[in-house]
Amino acid sequence: MKKTIIWIGLFIFSTSLGLTDEQLNLDQSQIINLKIETQNPVKVVSVHSRNFPGKIVIPNAQIRVLNPMLPGLVNILYVAEGDQINKGQKLAEISSPDFLEAQQNYLQSISGLAIAKRNHERNKELLEEGIISEKTYLVGQSAFQEAEATCYSSQQSLQFSGMSDLQIHTLQSSRKINRTMVITAPFDGVVLTQNVKTGEHVDEDVSLYHVGDLDPLWVEIHVPYMLRSSLQVGNAISIEGSSLESKIITIGQMVHEDDQGIIVRGLLQSGQTQFIPGQYVKANFEQKIEQGNLYRIPTGSVIRNGNAVSLFIRNAGGFNLKSVRIIADEGNSLVVDANMSVTDQVAVKGIATLKGILEGLGSEE
Repeated sequence: MKKTIIWIGLFIFSTSLGLTDEQLNLDQSQIINLKIETQNPVKVVSVHSRNFPGKIVIPNAQIRVLNPMLPGLVNILYVAEGDQINKGQKLAEISSPDFLEAQQNYLQSISGLAIAKRNHERNKELLEEGIISEKTYLVGQSAFQEAEATCYSSQQSLQFSGMSDLQIHTLQSSRKINRTMVITAPFDGVVLTQNVKTGEHVDEDVSLYHVGDLDPLWVEIHVPYMLRSSLQVGNAISIEGSSLESKIITIGQMVHEDDQGIIVRGLLQSGQTQFIPGQYVKANFEQKIEQGNLYRIPTGSVIRNGNAVSLFIRNAGGFNLKSVRIIADEGNSLVVDANMSVTDQVAVKGIATLKGILEGLGSEE
């Protein structure tokens, strides 16, 4: 029976497994037995950060809070949270005595303006004929200007209550007062929240709905402050599990107290349907890179000795230890600046074994 001897500790390697400076002499059979695997590095022209947490949000300019503007009773709610809405669509009706009064005041102001205008025109003719004094004419002119201001103010009150110019024109021509105040959609979008119920009395400062336009959306990502200098507006953003295009539009200028990070904001591709507001995602960034020979390699393929970082590169005699400089940590991969090529074979498995050989540790069977 063959006896097997195992040595553990300091070992002087034979010529077939020799160490010359930073060269490890290994033949093909030894490489296979030691289960060392290699792969070619990938030449890169851009660098991506590791993943950071982000959230899909609606741009501020695409959110509206719909208030009744005048107090009243909620008669009808036509839509609810999550419903799609179209611009001009009727969303709610409010019974409001103040709204009825505002319409009545407007109609009265129109009548008052018409009378003041006729008086002003007549006074102008009388002044030219010398029948009235200039003082009387100016008094009439002042009354006309005041009537104009009153009418304009009444019209503004109706617009403030939510009436459109067309509805105000219809009121003026028909003299028919609307019984309820109608709340309409300001744009195409969705109802984000419904804050009242039918039959509820609401004041002018109470929100009926929050509505939003979901195209386009933002992705807001929390990033360590130290990465700020490596980012710039226009850099690409990649979201985990998606091929959707996005680019940086804003880089935060304030460090947040909770995580001592900044918010980097990206604009999602218009028309996308993969993401909805409130959704949490993981995202990484394209970063600015220095000039050099940059290659992407697996994270576990490097060995570190203090600040020094090296790779095992295969050659005719075995493996050579080559010093490299890490440019970026992309999570599962590293980008390094190294004097090598895409045809080189970098050790990616069995690194611990090679390192042990390098340090003078080994076994013989």
